[in-house]
Amino acid sequence: MIDAERFRSAASGWRQCRSDVEGRAMLSAALGFWRGPVLGEDPPPEACAAQCRGLEATRLTAVEDLFELQLALGDEPQVVDQVVESAKAYPLRERLTELMLVALHGAGRSAEALQAYEAWRHWLRDELGTEPPARAQQLHLAILRDEPLPFAYKIGAPSEQAPREAPSDPSAVDAEGVVPLPVPATESGDVEGFRVGSPRNLPPDIADFSGRREEVRQISTWLRGADGDGISVVAITGPGGVGKTALSIHAAHRNSDAFPDGQLFANLQGLGEREPATAFEVLGKFLRALGIDGSRLPDTTSDRTDMYRTLLAQRRVLVLLDNAVDDEQVVPLLPGSSSCAVLVNSRGRLGALTAAHTLNLDVLERREAVELLTKIAGGARVASETEATLELTQQCGYLPLALRVAGAKLAAKPHWPVRRLVHLFRDERSRINNFSHGYLDVKASIWLSYRDLNGDLKTLLRRLGNLDVPEVPIWVAAALLEVSIIRAEEMLEQLFDAQLVEVAGQDFCGSTRYRIHDLVRIFANDLAVSEELDSDLEAARVRAYGVWLDLTETAESATVGKAHHVGPQTPRWTADSRITKRLITDPMSWFEIEEQAILAVVRRARRDRVPQAWELACVISPLLTMRRHFDVARDMLEAALTQAREEQDREGEATVLFRLGGADADRTEYDSAVRRNMESAHLFREHGEEAAAATALAYAAMAYRLQGDLVRSLNVYDEALAQLRLHGNAVSLAFCLRGIAQIHLNAGRHSEAESYLRDALDVYDTVSAPQGHAQALFWQGMLRIEQERYAEAEECIREAHLICQRLKDRPGVAQCLRGLGVCSLRRGDRERARRLLQEALALVQQPRPTFMEVAIRQSLSELQSTPLEQTGSLPLPYAS
Repeated sequence: MIDAERFRSAASGWRQCRSDVEGRAMLSAALGFWRGPVLGEDPPPEACAAQCRGLEATRLTAVEDLFELQLALGDEPQVVDQVVESAKAYPLRERLTELMLVALHGAGRSAEALQAYEAWRHWLRDELGTEPPARAQQLHLAILRDEPLPFAYKIGAPSEQAPREAPSDPSAVDAEGVVPLPVPATESGDVEGFRVGSPRNLPPDIADFSGRREEVRQISTWLRGADGDGISVVAITGPGGVGKTALSIHAAHRNSDAFPDGQLFANLQGLGEREPATAFEVLGKFLRALGIDGSRLPDTTSDRTDMYRTLLAQRRVLVLLDNAVDDEQVVPLLPGSSSCAVLVNSRGRLGALTAAHTLNLDVLERREAVELLTKIAGGARVASETEATLELTQQCGYLPLALRVAGAKLAAKPHWPVRRLVHLFRDERSRINNFSHGYLDVKASIWLSYRDLNGDLKTLLRRLGNLDVPEVPIWVAAALLEVSIIRAEEMLEQLFDAQLVEVAGQDFCGSTRYRIHDLVRIFANDLAVSEELDSDLEAARVRAYGVWLDLTETAESATVGKAHHVGPQTPRWTADSRITKRLITDPMSWFEIEEQAILAVVRRARRDRVPQAWELACVISPLLTMRRHFDVARDMLEAALTQAREEQDREGEATVLFRLGGADADRTEYDSAVRRNMESAHLFREHGEEAAAATALAYAAMAYRLQGDLVRSLNVYDEALAQLRLHGNAVSLAFCLRGIAQIHLNAGRHSEAESYLRDALDVYDTVSAPQGHAQALFWQGMLRIEQERYAEAEECIREAHLICQRLKDRPGVAQCLRGLGVCSLRRGDRERARRLLQEALALVQQPRPTFMEVAIRQSLSELQSTPLEQTGSLPLPYAS
């Protein structure tokens, strides 16, 4: 056992060597005593088996010690393969695996290190059902991020003459026998003779800071919880001008008391003409602020990070990083101690590598916007012009930077009333240029985000601004650039990452919808007008109009059937088939999401004076009617009629007149409805559009019927029916048959009504027109009521009710409730009848009564005035 004693002595005595070089030599000599297993190849006797196992464990510890010294001296290329071989031979020795990761990384074989870690992790999970220890996980993460390695495993040799102090405190040696390498700081915080300072270099707090109370509260909660499991990092992101820096500085001051050892600030210059600040530069600034003499600053970023984290260990310091580029710029500036906290802001999305609490900052609420404007421009002045102030905050888009510009302009012009600035900002063509005062410049702020985009992204943003719509689905962006929807979504996400568009929600198919801030839109449109050809911009807009027209026609066809009118086949941009297939399953849900955007598109197309404007107006009008938006539909159609007449578009005029006739009938303006539909039929005939002319006649006949002129109504219906049997589409034919059936029903000619309704239902069975089909079923139910076949009546009306509910057809639902109410009344259930009729009335009430509301009120009036014994003889009210 002489060799064993010599080995033990050397294996433990190397720590008293004066340098790593001497320690390496002693350990190498000690391991030289080994020529194979203890006591040779044969298994040891039972009596000395435990002692043999102890010697083997000591050998492995010595091997680990030697590898660590060799790595510290920069011997990675020479020893890396030996370390790898030993680690694979002894996978239960966690320290050996850690050394293998360090050796591979130091030898420039980081990819192998990552692969080796994954293989070891899988082995631990399969064999032991456990995960790698925390130290190994942290090493793996550092290699993955290419960061300085933690713990004592430092790559690169110290001076060969550097003395090695033997540890005087046994607790300085960890369970694996690892002695941490010397660090420049003492336990008291002195660094090579310099006492660590307590810097206070935050910028001044914002004197007129306003609003953001909830955001400040949330940030404070996160920052003051910094003594938990790890360092607290709070990332504030948002578009230019939204007030990220102001909020960061204000929140830092509000929480400075929680960090008595100091507050550090650096502008990382993520935006601007200068190159972004490097971690090397910022660390130098921080170390000098902490008391390190400039001549003693380390020469590498890694060493500066080590010194910085050592200085902040066990201290409570808040670090504020303004205008960060990305996570990679931030990570080297993070303290290593959980007692510290970091507050960082950026236009980019942060937090992926830092596990940060993220606050995505939006524009101010209206109340907060008024509060900020009041602090800058003066309270009495703002309070005296409430309406002008509200309009001004809206013109600013509630963006803090724009509000500061407006407030500064008012403060500089004390003789100006607020309404003067409002008037100045009303012209969108010059508004973005007027949002500038001194160093405050909204346009310049947006430009900083725009300039770094690639060419296609710039084009997309410009065309979004030029389109002038509140929200954009991905299929519109695809049309603007003539790309696939997959590519369009990728590009919109990149604009989102650049904080130039916002997420507005999801469309009907589950894809993201995007919104562009008003001031960004104005900025983008200015660039579009100045940098792109008018012909290119118009072609892009026409494609966008075409895709909305294509999908809106699909929605109309899936509810009321194929459009009754004809017109010039202006260009369509066909949307992805997946969108179309999803749309037809629930067209009104799609329309509810798209309604405001489509209305904006109609207005924009009208300014372009293109036929898509009146086509969209006509296609959207029945969908608006189903949602009871009568005034919106009427105003839009009147503007479309003016456009068609100004451009002498006779087919367009005929189509719009047809739609307006229907709108007039809804508003009980029956004379106007007859006149418009007759004029529409005449114009259609002039162009040889006999089917469209016959459809217009059928709607004129409906207006006569609603007016009570049944004889004239039947004559016009008969004329329309003859033409529709020859030329018309099935939807118009079924509509006409149903109308004739209603006349016979109200005249008490039940057999004739039965015949025409059966013909109408037979036609509806051959086409996709669920709204018309539901109406035919409803009137069949009303016929059954007159025939006192009440069970069959309820069955027909309930079937119609289900269709209308699925379509979200509010007038249709109300009509069916009215029918069920009438049926209940005829059966003597007055209370149920009253409840159903009142429910129907609530669905259709408008500031200006429609014929549906009139019919329901008539039924309620008859319910209240008719004695119980006479309820079976109530007349059926007229309704379409």
